[in-house]
Amino acid sequence: MEQVDKAQFWEDQIEGWSKSGVAQRRYCEDNKLSFSSFTYWRGKQQVKKTAANKWLPIKVTAPSSTISVILPGNIRLEVAASSLAEVLPVVYRSLRSSH
Repeated sequence: MEQVDKAQFWEDQIEGWSKSGVAQRRYCEDNKLSFSSFTYWRGKQQVKKTAANKWLPIKVTAPSSTISVILPGNIRLEVAASSLAEVLPVVYRSLRSSH
């Protein structure tokens, strides 16, 4: 089975489990699935969803010499457009290390 097929298979199984209302182990037993594989793929899926939910869209409405970014906690960061490429990686690393 190809990796894409495996990922889709387990995504379908995890969705089936979430709709079933039964415990994970019971769902695996009923569907003849490896419990350890189920938990591995479920964890992998959760990491993917968590990573996807951490980024917020940035909307640029008009050319400006200053760019404002609203961070979690309603913190507003204003950066000169000319230094954006230098500042954002520092902010990103700082936010990432704090979580």
